[in-house]
Amino acid sequence: MITFEVGAIGLILLLAAFTLVDTGRLDRKSWIYQLLNVIGALLLAIYAWELKAFIFVVLEAFWAAIALFELIFNRFKTR
Repeated sequence: MITFEVGAIGLILLLAAFTLVDTGRLDRKSWIYQLLNVIGALLLAIYAWELKAFIFVVLEAFWAAIALFELIFNRFKTR
């Protein structure tokens, strides 16, 4: 069984990404931002799956897919 910590780490990564962009420390097109979103959303999707909260699995899977698309096709800008 996936533990609470997996969900907590996913949440921290998503909130960190949001905070860094919102405060101007990262560009929303940066690879770091997208990677934080991919990993955070996947961890939360796994956690939601374990909780059988399937609507949130869909949400987090979509979030991760969009971030992964941006990560792959963004040309890895650095800020």
